[in-house]
Amino acid sequence: MEANVTLLERHPKLYLPDGDIVLRAAKSTPPATADDGTRQYQLFRVHKFLLKYHSAPLGHMFADASVAPDEMYDGVPMVEMHGDRAEDLGMLLNYIYNPAELNFKRFDPSIPLVVSGAIRIADKYLIESLRDRLVKQVCADWPTTLQEWDQFDAELSVIRKNEAAFCELIPEPISAILFAQEFGCTQILPAAFYQLSRIIYGYEWDNAEMRELMTLCPLARWSLLDKDPANLVRCLRGFQELDNFYLDAFELLSAECRDMYMVDSEDMSEDQAEDRSPCVPFLDRLISLVWEKRRRDSLWNRDPLRFLQECINCLQRPELSKEYFPKGLCKHCSDSLRSTIRDRRRDIWELLPQYFNLT
Repeated sequence: MEANVTLLERHPKLYLPDGDIVLRAAKSTPPATADDGTRQYQLFRVHKFLLKYHSAPLGHMFADASVAPDEMYDGVPMVEMHGDRAEDLGMLLNYIYNPAELNFKRFDPSIPLVVSGAIRIADKYLIESLRDRLVKQVCADWPTTLQEWDQFDAELSVIRKNEAAFCELIPEPISAILFAQEFGCTQILPAAFYQLSRIIYGYEWDNAEMRELMTLCPLARWSLLDKDPANLVRCLRGFQELDNFYLDAFELLSAECRDMYMVDSEDMSEDQAEDRSPCVPFLDRLISLVWEKRRRDSLWNRDPLRFLQECINCLQRPELSKEYFPKGLCKHCSDSLRSTIRDRRRDIWELLPQYFNLT
């Protein structure tokens, strides 16, 4: 094939016989300019009146093209869409012609990357409805409250149990972080950074071999952060804060039991202190059971929110039965334990923007 040949490919759905203008955009897959110099474009034959209705900038462009078209193609003016990728322009035009078809699989890990170009074009041509729809599509996959996070986390656990290709069925956090920062949907950043903190560094989403081998592990597009020092620093700060999480029995005591435990504690032996507050050994054992469970079968690298929730889930473990702890928890601690853990989890969630320097 000769060098500098231009290949024109008509879009299979958006080259309409009765259209009155042809839009030409460079393809990015395969590259618009091949190694041999071949330039590849996709053609969209559409209706000026419909695009003018949705976008004033496009209307002005078409008015100029009608007066002095770049060139004619198939009997109508053809306009070069400089700087626009054919894939992104196709999504924009398909939204205008077939809005009901603009659907994406929930939890698709590639959605932020797929729609980013179309949002940039929507911004360029002032098509706010498309921008809003695509941004909402990405945001819908990410929780913004602790209650939503718990639902999200539970759903991920179910997916992992029932599906093999786990990483391909859950949102990918780094692409979501970069998307949120570019397009202003910062409400999803705490959850995305927290999810990223639970993924082991080096578990690379874009490594096909790793995706094949680590079918039950969450992966992230770590390579996207290689040239992003600001977000790398956010990760270092936030991960360190989460690693510093520590829980001891004293924190879980009720106010009444804590006061009783503290009375003259310097003058008492350890056995006397335990007798004064029998809840301490029970809570110590509870915490140790959760740590053991976390080391044994935890999916996530670091996760204080789940750790605290597991403290509730483990209360019925046989190791905490009357056989081992005849006194169990006092009434005050039994009544307050769940609310104490709930408050601690809420505090961690509310501190995530500070941990990751998002404020």
